[in-house]
Amino acid sequence: MKSIYNILLIGLTVALFLGSCKDEPPQPPPAQTNPYDTITNFQGLLIPNIGKLNVKVTYSYGGSPLVFDTKLYSNMGGDTFTISLIRHYLSNITLIGDKGKVNLNDYHLINAEEIPSTHFQINNVPAGVYQSVSAILGVDSIRNSSGLQEGALDPAYGMFWTWATGYIFFKFEGTTTKGKTFGTHVGGSASIPVNTVSLLGFKIKSTAPTITLNIDLEEMWMNPNVYSFVKDGHDVHSPADPSNLKILQNMQDMISVTSILQ
Repeated sequence: MKSIYNILLIGLTVALFLGSCKDEPPQPPPAQTNPYDTITNFQGLLIPNIGKLNVKVTYSYGGSPLVFDTKLYSNMGGDTFTISLIRHYLSNITLIGDKGKVNLNDYHLINAEEIPSTHFQINNVPAGVYQSVSAILGVDSIRNSSGLQEGALDPAYGMFWTWATGYIFFKFEGTTTKGKTFGTHVGGSASIPVNTVSLLGFKIKSTAPTITLNIDLEEMWMNPNVYSFVKDGHDVHSPADPSNLKILQNMQDMISVTSILQ
């Protein structure tokens, strides 16, 4: 009996030992907190989760709202004129902030007189805090030299030079008070017109903000180059034209951010 008792005791001890060696059940991971949901002290634009960016484009001349065909405008070169057409590309909207640069890889063809083309939405915008935004008034050098493309870059829209590789970035047309029409059709990769604007004057937190980008057309004729139709030409239709480069250099500061709404 004693040996049987010893055997049972040993078996029970082994069982208890083996039971104590079993792995503990896995513990659930701690709840993850989205840091962008808790930020209150920030400047700029905060997108707490993957969201959407609504963009509205407006136009002015010297700070006043643009009026087509009837209002007289002037430039530093001494020209006086009316404006009949503004048509251009806006591409590569890039948010710059705590994650570095986030290029949204978008391409939009805008006719300033057609309101629907001046409003668009960009999806899948990454969460982050953004202190500035940049955009190209035209097309980046890679797309500009990639030949015929589709979507907004379809040559059927009349914004592609058939006699020179690349897209027309910006069409600005009108009539001077001297009775001469002008048409500046600029493009080329020699001086891509990238505009970068600070957002530090705002404090907006939203997953679907609406940002208004204003384009001041007076800047096309000045800073750093004073442009005159009489001296530099009423018409520009080639990236090889020296006047084309002067205008592209002036186009680096045409965009401002006038509002960001939640």
